[in-house]
Amino acid sequence: MSTRSAENKNSIFLVIIFIILATTAIIMIFALQTDEIKNMLQNDELVKILIVLQEDGVPISTDVLIYYPVSKRGALFDIPGNTGAIYSSIGRTARIDQVYVEKGIEVYNQEINKLSGTTIPFTFEIEINDFGKLTDLLGGLRVFVPNAIDYTSEDGKRYLIPSGAVNLDGDKIIDYLTCKLPEDTN
Repeated sequence: MSTRSAENKNSIFLVIIFIILATTAIIMIFALQTDEIKNMLQNDELVKILIVLQEDGVPISTDVLIYYPVSKRGALFDIPGNTGAIYSSIGRTARIDQVYVEKGIEVYNQEINKLSGTTIPFTFEIEINDFGKLTDLLGGLRVFVPNAIDYTSEDGKRYLIPSGAVNLDGDKIIDYLTCKLPEDTN
């Protein structure tokens, strides 16, 4: 009789654990169903997203996308990486991209919020190689290149990109974004 009693206790204990887990799962499903972007769109609020294109932990391009659902229009603002100021998060004067390198995306977003005078609730980080793959999946990106690029870097890599409105595949878009010409100052 003692083994049957122990089996009943174990069964009851397992049922209680299952009920607790099921209840927790149901509560979590309902509690986590808030969609901030959906709420913003329904309330006609501006949707603001910080987009950081980075390579090996260093930002190549930082943009703020602001979308207004009522007019279905948006704006894209570039944040130059060489924007210098006294940044309290790192305790010195530096370039803003140095904040990203040292402190990460959350602190970087806070400093951009201070600079822009607005709150940007969403961030989107993408590695340059993943951006190239995404470009290939989209069938390329149409880009206006003002001057043709025919340059060989010190390490022997050749950059060859025609001028005008051109459709660049993933590898070419990476080349275009990472090419540092001698006359470029950054």
